[in-house]
Amino acid sequence: MTNKKTKIEILQERIENLVKSKEHLLYSYNSCKKLKDENAELSGEYFVQYEALTARYGRTIDILVNSVMRGIDIVEYVEAGTIIDVINRAEKRNFVETADELRTMKDLRNEIVHTYDSEEYEETFDDVLELTPAVFSIIDKVILYCEKYTKKN
Repeated sequence: MTNKKTKIEILQERIENLVKSKEHLLYSYNSCKKLKDENAELSGEYFVQYEALTARYGRTIDILVNSVMRGIDIVEYVEAGTIIDVINRAEKRNFVETADELRTMKDLRNEIVHTYDSEEYEETFDDVLELTPAVFSIIDKVILYCEKYTKKN
């Protein structure tokens, strides 16, 4: 007998990674929200906090879409297809109201990775602060959806 993990075990590990990533993102989100509410200047510690927020946002989106949602497809024997297919299935599974919502989140992740102009940072940070609560909501829906596969009796 081999120690090969089942599709469900792999999905469970991916969900655990998503939960950890969500916790880290929540910490950064709360820190940056507080700084934003205090109208802090985008310099020094504020900039470091926002860099952490954007990195954690990007990582969380990647884990959510590229790891967990694709893992659900594997468990449900759905042909993987493109990232657009994965996002469209997220809408069908009621993780998001519209696929465009998740596309916007994924596009923001790509923008973060490819933003080189420091003048664009503040706008990007505001977008991340605006979208992060919706990311948390999607994660919660995904975790609840996956309980039918991962919940132990």
